[in-house]
Amino acid sequence: MTNAVRYAATPITIVVSLVDGIAEVAVTDREPVAGRVHFDAPAPDLDPDALAEGGRGLAIVAALADDCGVVQLPDGKRVWFRRWLAHNPISSGGAFPG
Repeated sequence: MTNAVRYAATPITIVVSLVDGIAEVAVTDREPVAGRVHFDAPAPDLDPDALAEGGRGLAIVAALADDCGVVQLPDGKRVWFRRWLAHNPISSGGAFPG
């Protein structure tokens, strides 16, 4: 969510849902560029120093989530993650639209 506030500078919507033992958190903003979203590494414009205060949030989300992603929308993007709260046989992408 911090990324949406810091970089999008647009209204944001946060949706938290629980369906069949799967929690999903989705943050939607109106910034059309999804290129700033990096789940695997610090953002390139942030200090990569281990003591830096930023640049690792989405990597931490990806490490703790069972599934995560970005959906480009006609008027922005949605960044989401899912976490299984109980044993659930539904595979990645099964219960929720991205």
